[in-house]
Amino acid sequence: MKKFLILAFVLMLLVSLPVAGIAAPNAGTETSRGDVVLWGQTYRVEAGRTIDGNLVLVNCTTAVEQGATINGDMVLAGGTATLKKEVHVNGDIAMMGASLHMNGVTVNGDVSAAGGSVELTGGTRINGNLALGPATNLKGTDYYAERVVKGPNNLPWSFPKGHLRIWLSPFTFSLAHPMTGVALFWSLVKFTLLLVFLLLLAVAVAAIWPNELRQIGETSVKQLIPSLGVGFLALALGFPLGLVMIVLILLIPFGLLLWLLLIVLTVVGWLAVGYILGDRILVALSVEDPVPVLSAAVGAIFLALLGKIPCIGWAITAVAVMMGTGAAILTHLGTRGYGRSPVTSELPPAPPVEPPPSVPPSETDEPLPPSGD
Repeated sequence: MKKFLILAFVLMLLVSLPVAGIAAPNAGTETSRGDVVLWGQTYRVEAGRTIDGNLVLVNCTTAVEQGATINGDMVLAGGTATLKKEVHVNGDIAMMGASLHMNGVTVNGDVSAAGGSVELTGGTRINGNLALGPATNLKGTDYYAERVVKGPNNLPWSFPKGHLRIWLSPFTFSLAHPMTGVALFWSLVKFTLLLVFLLLLAVAVAAIWPNELRQIGETSVKQLIPSLGVGFLALALGFPLGLVMIVLILLIPFGLLLWLLLIVLTVVGWLAVGYILGDRILVALSVEDPVPVLSAAVGAIFLALLGKIPCIGWAITAVAVMMGTGAAILTHLGTRGYGRSPVTSELPPAPPVEPPPSVPPSETDEPLPPSGD
């Protein structure tokens, strides 16, 4: 049920902007035996009531009255939440861009926030981590937390109880143990937003430059070794060279331009590899003549999913990035072929034109002998 809840929240998060201003009746005056998922509503938990489940509230105005108990996690995206005295939350609280007020509350879990504001008063007790991400405003001093962490490198953008992060430009692969509910939530949200971004980018590039994208993708497959070699050298040497240019100060514009060029080559090359992969998948599914936009979309999603396979996903992403980057360089971003002659030279040579056979002069053409007259 929790996986379904998280999936439902992600979907509602994507559509929360259009429905944020829609009024809704009060749906929180009754005891809930299960998960509660709401958006754009006014939600109230009466004093002394118990919620046996998780609360996922998108752009809601929430009030948890004195003595209420929530046996589950709270997820807040936008809106305002007020928790009054003697409220117990037996789970984690995760918020993004919301305003959270807790007065004399006990949280038996972690509290993590990105953006918005957190106000802790009345001896609020957090029996876990208080993790404040970027642009989060903390108010109040009358509270207790086992550990307080601040900054962009902490929750909710990373994991609360130990994490291993492998950076691979322009993508990130993360492992965490143990995987808490809040960590799972943020991991799924980030990955879903990444999928949406890659889907839109793949569709846009395939719609504008379908031939160039196909040229890069086919070159990465047919010229695998040169593409991998050039891509590896470009990524291994290009980014350090750009850093050296930036350190030299006078060459800062050239260093930034080099980085920008490498990022463009990397992203376009990765999309081209996904385009060819998506084209092969659609052909295997008996889709005749798949349109470039559909192939690019399917390939980007499938390649991103492959990149999340434990232990080997990062290697798949690295190979795809190097293949695409090298092919993009070899083909000048798909504007020319590589490893073959121009199209006109591939035609068989025309047979030589033989001169017509010479015709010997006929006997009638010889001069007649003089007559005896």
